[in-house]
Amino acid sequence: MNPKRILVIVLAVTLMLAAAPTAQANNPTTTETWNFMDQNRDSSGQGWVWESATNTLTLTDFTQNTSADTALLLPGDSTLVLEGENHITLTSDGSGFFGAWGVLSIGSLTIDGTGSLTVTLDGTRQNIGMSAMYLTFNNAAVSIITGDVDGANMGISTYNGITVNSGSLTVASGGNSGLSSFSSAGIASRSSFSSFTLNGGEVNVASGNSVGNSWGINVVGGFIMNGGTLNVTSGPATRHSVAIIAANITINGGHGTARASEAGINSHAIEASPRFSQPHFLQLSEELTIVGWDGIEYTIPGNATPYFLADESGAPLARLQFGDNINFNPLMGR
Repeated sequence: MNPKRILVIVLAVTLMLAAAPTAQANNPTTTETWNFMDQNRDSSGQGWVWESATNTLTLTDFTQNTSADTALLLPGDSTLVLEGENHITLTSDGSGFFGAWGVLSIGSLTIDGTGSLTVTLDGTRQNIGMSAMYLTFNNAAVSIITGDVDGANMGISTYNGITVNSGSLTVASGGNSGLSSFSSAGIASRSSFSSFTLNGGEVNVASGNSVGNSWGINVVGGFIMNGGTLNVTSGPATRHSVAIIAANITINGGHGTARASEAGINSHAIEASPRFSQPHFLQLSEELTIVGWDGIEYTIPGNATPYFLADESGAPLARLQFGDNINFNPLMGR
């Protein structure tokens, strides 16, 4: 290709990304991504304000409906401040290489404010409701809902992890069909040093019916609960249904439930998985209640062996796979 033509294409793409996204302000329907990448000047519109110096987007009673493959694209180290009631709805065939994305940050993203945000995805190929390298939730109320797809389906996907300090987070990922390798996951974090940390607030997570695996919270690294309320349900699956799975699981405070549904291979309420290449342990300093798919509640006992919940015939209803190295703090009743 002619070098001059290449330069023209690069300049055109750069100008397109740098253009202020004023056309997307509370637009009832759009086919474009609301793109704040490389926005080096302040801008605003009906229901939104962008502060370029701090990469802060404030939404106030904002509504966006789009058929683009990505609804909202933010640079790294961004903050999304929520005031009032805000809604982002994406209806896409997911024809792009990576499917349909609701909110995507190319780096870390902090969500703050006193308002709420509901992200709804209705793709057909792959759904990812919210994604960033690292996500932090403070104060605001965030709900993420993804519909059924013929592919992978994730409410939240990060690389390095998630911290919830306060507020509320509700994630409901839809089901999926297609290859048995596809999964439905409420929250997934993929690197070996990733983590899910709950310090306060309320988190409710549900993954959908899956032709492959249904994961409520799937963290390759560590799961840490210091406080707050957590309720996790994994849906029925052809292979595995696991409510909480991580290499290391530490519960120091808070309370909640973990519910696994019926599955073709394993139905685990909590699994400190030896499949991950790290030391594995489950450490408890608080009482934890789990629910088998029979609906019966159980309290995790203070023993250091894999604990099976079985029906009268001995078939497991839910399994706590603790892994190789177990450390239990004394259980504290409520």
